[in-house]
Amino acid sequence: MNRILSTLVLFSMVLIASQQCQAQSSNWATLKMKFKWTGEQPKLENIDGSRDPFCAKFNIPDERLLVGADGGVKNVVLYMDSRRSKAKDIHPSLQQPRKEPVELDNKGCVFIPRVVPVRAGETIRVKNSDLTGHNANFNFFANNPVNFLVPAGQFKDLKLEKEEPAPIPVECNVHPWMKAYVIATEHPYVGVSDESGAMVIENLPAGEVSFRFWHEHGPFNDEIKVNGKPAKLSRGRYEITLTPGLNDLGEVEFSLK
Repeated sequence: MNRILSTLVLFSMVLIASQQCQAQSSNWATLKMKFKWTGEQPKLENIDGSRDPFCAKFNIPDERLLVGADGGVKNVVLYMDSRRSKAKDIHPSLQQPRKEPVELDNKGCVFIPRVVPVRAGETIRVKNSDLTGHNANFNFFANNPVNFLVPAGQFKDLKLEKEEPAPIPVECNVHPWMKAYVIATEHPYVGVSDESGAMVIENLPAGEVSFRFWHEHGPFNDEIKVNGKPAKLSRGRYEITLTPGLNDLGEVEFSLK
């Protein structure tokens, strides 16, 4: 009898745990979209790197605004504004900052990647894959500003202690065309669009979430289209109610001021 009772108790515990797990999984959302440029196609010339004999051999693109043949825009940033969001929980798998460094490389006389999402408590590893020296000048507000040399073939680590109120520029004063941006947040919910303009942010909290749009070229026009329907930004912010599962916004058509 005791064995049967113990089995029933164990079965009930497993059932409750399973139900709790299912309930928790229903609280999380995935956000998907593709950013599309609606203005005139920009014509940006390659950068002249001839002042450095090493950089002179590269075709260095002007990466301030990268628009593909179909209008997809690279390096559009969308990140959750936790102060304005009603839903602000962090998924259990994302509770802790990453232990492995987030890499920012100097390669071909450009920073790679152009946009670096990082959480407070994580480390940026600034590499130099080139055969010439670079420096990295981080113009932080909340963290202490730093500016250090990175010799050829070496790296330096930089740990971020705090989130930043805005995207932070990183510059190489040796090669003034080199620039990157750090998006430093307390949470993991930052998306950066790829070469086709596509972006996916997973394991977001379901509910009312406020996002901030950003692109280095300049502020967004307030009037945008989301999946063909007119929508409006408010100072670069976009409010959305996320439902559990996939939230596909389709194409987000925009232009910059």
